[in-house]
Amino acid sequence: MGSLDPDSPDEPARFGFTTTSQVLFAKTYNLLYQQRVTDVNTMFKVFRAQCLDGLDLRSNGFELDIELACQLARNGHSPMEIPVNYVARGFDQGKKIRFWRDALPSYAAFFWNRLAPGRP
Repeated sequence: MGSLDPDSPDEPARFGFTTTSQVLFAKTYNLLYQQRVTDVNTMFKVFRAQCLDGLDLRSNGFELDIELACQLARNGHSPMEIPVNYVARGFDQGKKIRFWRDALPSYAAFFWNRLAPGRP
């Protein structure tokens, strides 16, 4: 993958794919967990320690973010989004997420946490 140079021919396609994926993630989460969020992969999460009681978190990659949101929702907690100013980093600036390694397992985590027996 090349750098995220705005003049690069791949840059608009990558940006469009990333944006479309973020919307798909939010819509999937909202449908499966009856929530109303615009970005389930937000970089900031704040909650009381007791919200973690009874959670069985197993992930250690990017899908941990999804697993946490899903299990919190299954335990009756609803996220509240607070707008923040954010400028996305490019791969040349340290962005690390990759489609096969990170995005697919994260997307699968929505279903695993919703449908797997014995999950909170």
